[in-house]
Amino acid sequence: MKTLKLLGVAAFLAVSVQGINLGKCMGCHGKTFEKHAMGKSKIVKDMNSTAIVESIQGYQNNEGGPLKMIMKGQVKTLTEEEVKEVANLIKNI
Repeated sequence: MKTLKLLGVAAFLAVSVQGINLGKCMGCHGKTFEKHAMGKSKIVKDMNSTAIVESIQGYQNNEGGPLKMIMKGQVKTLTEEEVKEVANLIKNI
Protein backbone atom coordinates (compact mmCIF):
# COMPACT_ATOMS: atom_id res chain seq x y z
CA MET A 1 0.00 0.00 0.00
CA LYS A 2 2.86 2.39 0.72
CA THR A 3 4.12 1.83 -2.83
CA LEU A 4 0.79 2.91 -4.28
CA LYS A 5 0.73 6.02 -2.13
CA LEU A 6 4.26 6.90 -3.21
CA LEU A 7 3.38 6.35 -6.85
CA GLY A 8 0.34 8.58 -6.45
CA VAL A 9 2.46 11.31 -4.90
CA ALA A 10 5.11 10.89 -7.60
CA ALA A 11 2.50 11.20 -10.35
CA PHE A 12 1.01 14.25 -8.66
CA LEU A 13 4.43 15.90 -8.41
CA ALA A 14 5.33 15.04 -12.00
CA VAL A 15 2.12 16.57 -13.30
CA SER A 16 2.36 19.59 -11.01
CA VAL A 17 5.80 20.37 -12.40
CA GLN A 18 4.18 20.64 -15.81
CA GLY A 19 1.55 22.99 -14.41
CA ILE A 20 -1.22 20.43 -14.17
CA ASN A 21 -2.67 19.79 -10.73
CA LEU A 22 -3.52 16.09 -10.72
CA GLY A 23 -4.13 16.46 -6.97
CA LYS A 24 -7.50 18.05 -7.76
CA CYS A 25 -8.40 14.93 -9.73
CA MET A 26 -7.33 12.69 -6.88
CA GLY A 27 -9.49 14.66 -4.48
CA CYS A 28 -12.66 13.26 -6.07
CA HIS A 29 -11.45 10.18 -7.96
CA GLY A 30 -9.10 8.83 -5.25
CA LYS A 31 -5.33 8.57 -5.07
CA THR A 32 -5.31 5.64 -7.48
CA PHE A 33 -8.44 6.79 -9.36
CA GLU A 34 -10.38 3.96 -7.75
CA LYS A 35 -13.50 5.92 -6.69
CA HIS A 36 -16.75 6.95 -8.30
CA ALA A 37 -16.31 10.73 -8.04
CA MET A 38 -19.21 12.09 -6.01
CA GLY A 39 -20.78 8.66 -6.34
CA LYS A 40 -21.59 9.29 -10.00
CA SER A 41 -18.58 8.94 -12.29
CA LYS A 42 -16.99 5.92 -13.86
CA ILE A 43 -14.00 4.47 -12.05
CA VAL A 44 -11.17 6.06 -14.03
CA LYS A 45 -8.54 3.41 -13.21
CA ASP A 46 -10.71 0.87 -15.07
CA MET A 47 -10.70 2.99 -18.24
CA ASN A 48 -8.02 2.71 -20.91
CA SER A 49 -5.94 5.74 -21.93
CA THR A 50 -8.01 6.38 -25.05
CA ALA A 51 -11.25 6.42 -23.06
CA ILE A 52 -9.73 8.83 -20.52
CA VAL A 53 -8.59 11.18 -23.29
CA GLU A 54 -12.00 11.03 -25.00
CA SER A 55 -13.76 11.65 -21.70
CA ILE A 56 -11.64 14.71 -20.87
CA GLN A 57 -12.04 16.08 -24.40
CA GLY A 58 -15.79 15.55 -24.13
CA TYR A 59 -15.89 17.64 -20.98
CA GLN A 60 -13.83 20.32 -22.72
CA ASN A 61 -16.49 20.37 -25.48
CA ASN A 62 -19.33 20.73 -22.96
CA GLU A 63 -20.34 17.10 -23.34
CA GLY A 64 -20.12 14.35 -20.77
CA GLY A 65 -21.97 12.87 -17.87
CA PRO A 66 -23.75 14.21 -14.84
CA LEU A 67 -20.65 15.99 -13.50
CA LYS A 68 -19.87 17.91 -16.69
CA MET A 69 -20.28 21.34 -15.08
CA ILE A 70 -17.63 20.48 -12.49
CA MET A 71 -15.35 18.66 -14.91
CA LYS A 72 -15.47 21.34 -17.61
CA GLY A 73 -13.91 23.82 -15.20
CA GLN A 74 -11.24 21.33 -14.18
CA VAL A 75 -10.06 20.47 -17.69
CA LYS A 76 -10.84 23.55 -19.80
CA THR A 77 -7.25 24.84 -19.94
CA LEU A 78 -5.54 21.53 -20.72
CA THR A 79 -3.90 21.24 -24.13
CA GLU A 80 -4.27 18.11 -26.22
CA GLU A 81 -0.77 17.02 -25.19
CA GLU A 82 -1.54 17.63 -21.49
CA VAL A 83 -4.74 15.58 -21.75
CA LYS A 84 -2.73 12.66 -23.16
CA GLU A 85 -0.10 13.07 -20.43
CA VAL A 86 -2.77 13.04 -17.71
CA ALA A 87 -4.22 9.83 -19.17
CA ASN A 88 -0.76 8.22 -19.28
CA LEU A 89 0.01 9.20 -15.71
CA ILE A 90 -3.32 7.91 -14.45
CA LYS A 91 -2.71 4.54 -16.14
CA ASN A 92 0.74 4.33 -14.53
CA ILE A 93 -0.38 4.95 -10.94
